[in-house]
Amino acid sequence: QAGASLPSDKFNVRMFCFDDIVMETSLKERKIRLGGGTNFSIIESHIQKVIKSEAIEYPKAVFIITDGYGTNVQPQHPQNWHWFLTNTGTKRHIPEKSKIFYLKDYQ
Repeated sequence: QAGASLPSDKFNVRMFCFDDIVMETSLKERKIRLGGGTNFSIIESHIQKVIKSEAIEYPKAVFIITDGYGTNVQPQHPQNWHWFLTNTGTKRHIPEKSKIFYLKDYQ
């Protein structure tokens, strides 16, 4: 719902779901597809594929809502990654330069 509240004339919002694969969904559709284990590195791999195939720049912001349990990731621009953790979330796999927030602070 937060993504839908952003003004489309200022933000180009794309929504993706991930676990062990990355799937694009839409703000209109709002369907979340989940299945396997959480692999954070596939997010960066998908970003790199999209950059190459669409000839676009690296996203200015990547927002991840998670409990933090998953795999290590080394983003090209970790400072552009914003992690929103559940109350019992872990920071273990989050790159040092990324920003961390707790969902409880926004409820």
